[in-house]
Amino acid sequence: MAVFVCSACGAVAVGRYVLDVYRETGAITAQHLALEGILLVWILSALIGWKHQRSRLASWLNASAVIGLLPLLTWHIRQSYWAAVYGPRPLPVSYRWSLILGLAFAFSLIVAFLAHRITARRAAVRVTALTISLAGVLVAVEWAWSVVAPPFPPSSKYATQSKWITRRLDEAARGYPYVYRVGAGYRQVWGSNPRGYFDKDDGLDYDINDLGLRGPLCSRVKDVGTHRLAFLGDSLTFGEGVREADSLPEQVAGKLRAAAGRSVECLNGGVGGFNTEQEVTLFRDLLLPYDPDVVVVVMNPGDGNSRIVSETGSWWCSHKLERLSVVFSAVRSAARRAIMPPVPQCIDESCFDALAELRDMLGPSRRLLVVIYPCLDNLRRYPLKWLHDEVALRLRTEGYDVIDLLPALRDHPAPCLTVHPRQDMHPNEVAHEAVATVIAEHLLNDRAIGVARRAD
Repeated sequence: MAVFVCSACGAVAVGRYVLDVYRETGAITAQHLALEGILLVWILSALIGWKHQRSRLASWLNASAVIGLLPLLTWHIRQSYWAAVYGPRPLPVSYRWSLILGLAFAFSLIVAFLAHRITARRAAVRVTALTISLAGVLVAVEWAWSVVAPPFPPSSKYATQSKWITRRLDEAARGYPYVYRVGAGYRQVWGSNPRGYFDKDDGLDYDINDLGLRGPLCSRVKDVGTHRLAFLGDSLTFGEGVREADSLPEQVAGKLRAAAGRSVECLNGGVGGFNTEQEVTLFRDLLLPYDPDVVVVVMNPGDGNSRIVSETGSWWCSHKLERLSVVFSAVRSAARRAIMPPVPQCIDESCFDALAELRDMLGPSRRLLVVIYPCLDNLRRYPLKWLHDEVALRLRTEGYDVIDLLPALRDHPAPCLTVHPRQDMHPNEVAHEAVATVIAEHLLNDRAIGVARRAD
């Protein structure tokens, strides 16, 4: 009875916490889902033991629950109850395998119990033997696969302060699902450090300012003679995979200061996963009061397509459970490819409508620059060049100032332009430096923008 009461209360408490996390972030983490499952197994064992005193099956179920539950609770207490919206730190090997073995054992026992209840003894023995064999094969495959493949995603992100990374806003009124929490910080870790750019633990830390964005926050009142730029975009503009000083906005501002000899400030409005429509809404709500002189919208293929924005409200779209099993990760990827064909890269009308709204918002006194950033994959034979040409032609026809970065990056001599050659295709500090040079030169050569070279 004590086991039943404790596990039932625990299941309700964890279930309620999981629902709260889901409402806050739109994601379900693997450790909470596993904890809920183990508590339910413990409830089942208590019911069996209550119905059949000294039941061997109840003892086995209790043992399997303990095997998975104790290391899980140790992990849970150690890491505390906060986790990044992108997931917790990579699971320890001891916890992962105790959980896998415990759940496999519990599943086998449950099937065996049901088989002995429903079918004849000989058939039940066969079903039990088949179930145990299948569970053993899955565990063996998981072990063998783990030897040759990492059991976790290539990089992981987790909070470094006791706050969730993101917060949900009123989507109907504001048009975007989330921004970073004010004062939050988070860390990203890769599986290795082939370029020697990350810190000693193969990771980088990100700090969030009082607007819920990355980078230093300037005052709303500009000093006389100060030129201010606002950058809008997704994770490319945010600078995922690079230090703050190496992000695109900071590098552009630094080059303009050096060339113009005047005060230049920048605002980094990049938020991972945003499309152009959401970026314009964010600018209206957060950055417009800072009165920037120039707004730079950084686009990449698919940015303007509202259908490409990830649906964070679906657990199936989340990568949380991939941290538990490489087999699950492979099956999920294959199923997604079979069930959900890839969305074609395109730019729909919502992007152009949003840019038109932004241009009207800025008026004649502020300048708008649209930068088209290519995907850093197969730049020599870039498959989406037609898309760049089509978008650039339409924007120029409608009177926008446009820079297509494909030529500058395609001909760049650096052997690697990505954060991690095998794991992360975000642009690294070399790519950002090349792009910042192009943007800074463009702004310096356009006297209408107001930043001119200093006279030497």
